[in-house]
Amino acid sequence: MDADTDDLDCEEMLYVASRAADDEEEFWAALPDQGEHLPPGPEGEHVDFEDEERMRRLLPRLTAVFYD
Repeated sequence: MDADTDDLDCEEMLYVASRAADDEEEFWAALPDQGEHLPPGPEGEHVDFEDEERMRRLLPRLTAVFYD
């Protein structure tokens, strides 16, 4: 907790419920396994920015500045 503003930090709030329980280990064990929550991968076509020929086709004005 920030003493100046009385704001709670996110990390502090993540553990409030577990600390309020009688048995912290039992609390965490009782939570359902949700698996990993990872964001989906990037969509669209992979672009190799090192491929100068392709960059010239896709971004002609930008590559004129950087490759010429």
